[in-house]
Amino acid sequence: MKWLYFCIIFLTVNHLVAHGPNHNLAEEAKKRGDYKSALKFTKKQLEEDLEAFGEDAKETVISYSKMGYYLEKLGRYNDALKYTFKAVNIQKRLNNKDVTLARAYNNIGGIYRKLENYEESLKYYFKSIETQRSIFGDNHRTAAITYSNIGGVY
Repeated sequence: MKWLYFCIIFLTVNHLVAHGPNHNLAEEAKKRGDYKSALKFTKKQLEEDLEAFGEDAKETVISYSKMGYYLEKLGRYNDALKYTFKAVNIQKRLNNKDVTLARAYNNIGGIYRKLENYEESLKYYFKSIETQRSIFGDNHRTAAITYSNIGGVY
């Protein structure tokens, strides 16, 4: 029941932070599996976010993270790392330890895994686990995916 409650809150928060028409167009393209279009719309959204909110805003972090996600889906791993690290660095600068940071670390671990850099992959999966623990405590269900990813690396 707690897991269901967490999912509902997470989806609601994600919906509330959804910003701008380009964000929504990117989400629609993602649902169709059209990552190239999703990337195009997210790039436009990122430009709008930077202009409207500046570099140190939650909206900008989300757009950088989404850019990394879509670039990873398109097989552009080094570019994906660049944008995902931008999101992480903003969150670290703002001392913002939340689910978005844990997810970014998990995504970085996945990208390094695809690049067959297993040492770096494990490093970021463990950072994701550490961040999840600081948010949810020990043995929270969200860690199961990350632990599975760690097992996949080994």
